[in-house]
Amino acid sequence: MKTVCTVGIDISSQWLDVALVVDPSAKPLSLFRVKNSQEGIESMFKRLKKEVPAGSPPWFCMEHTGNYGLLLCCLLQEKGMTYSVIPAREIQQSLGVTRGKSDRTDAERIGVYALIHHHKLRPFVIPQKSILQLKELISYRASLVQQHTQNVNSLKSRSKLNVVIDNHLVTEDLEQHIQRLEKSIKAVNEAIEKVIASDPELKQNFDLMQSVKGIGLIAATMMLVITQNFTQFDDGRKFACYAGTAPFEHSSGLTKGRTRVHPMANKQMKAILLNGANSAMIYDPEIRVYCQRKKAEGKHHKVIANAVACKLINRVFAVIKRKTPFVLTYEKKINQTLRKS
Repeated sequence: MKTVCTVGIDISSQWLDVALVVDPSAKPLSLFRVKNSQEGIESMFKRLKKEVPAGSPPWFCMEHTGNYGLLLCCLLQEKGMTYSVIPAREIQQSLGVTRGKSDRTDAERIGVYALIHHHKLRPFVIPQKSILQLKELISYRASLVQQHTQNVNSLKSRSKLNVVIDNHLVTEDLEQHIQRLEKSIKAVNEAIEKVIASDPELKQNFDLMQSVKGIGLIAATMMLVITQNFTQFDDGRKFACYAGTAPFEHSSGLTKGRTRVHPMANKQMKAILLNGANSAMIYDPEIRVYCQRKKAEGKHHKVIANAVACKLINRVFAVIKRKTPFVLTYEKKINQTLRKS
């Protein structure tokens, strides 16, 4: 029987702590630290080559750490190594009650997690360069939008001081900051469109998504990045669970609670989808009829918006699967219903 062997890696900006695990109940076979650089990673490979048991190809496992782990992933992929990237919260919850924390113990815990759950680990593959570019642009744009909102709010409050004191230096400087941020946001939007246009497969799916009312530039780009151009999610329900728009049953025995969405979600994606849902309520006649019916039933606006967000997700996955734009099938009938109401 082949021995299962895992390598848990805790990643920081400067160091990689490495734990070679073959038995979850015993101490790691090897526990060491290397620099988070090409030379350091190469030295890790050389050391593991000597220490990994014969006939046991190692399965590497690490937490999501953003850019800090990208070099490691690239070098693992170049060498044809199998590795998984797991959310930190999933590893923490699987271990139960633990005491103490250090980079070395984290590496050991990651290795133990990978060994216990190796049967359900999925090999990770770095997204294509265009997806990585879009991910970076979307992240930077979110930072710019946050700064813009802060500056606008600051300008509103500080402008009131002009009545009492001379505060023009501050307000004029804030106005200039806001203008620069607006130019930067516009430039990032143009860069996003340019990256999408340069990739035929991304462009095709992007155009299909935008045929769904409520799905704009940012929502479509975010979905392309998260799904890696619709290769990482099988259907709309799974994506809705990830985005936090899918409701789940809450009941125990004879006690039945209200269905609710799970708090563990991509909150940025959910906020963008809810904005799209509010737009669809205005411009999509089919969804307008749906909202009117739900309001008549006494449903809260947030509940309706969440349901509409789920509809948008399902429509997006449908058009991607069919490879045809979204079309309202009963638009004439809907318009007649709206005129009567």
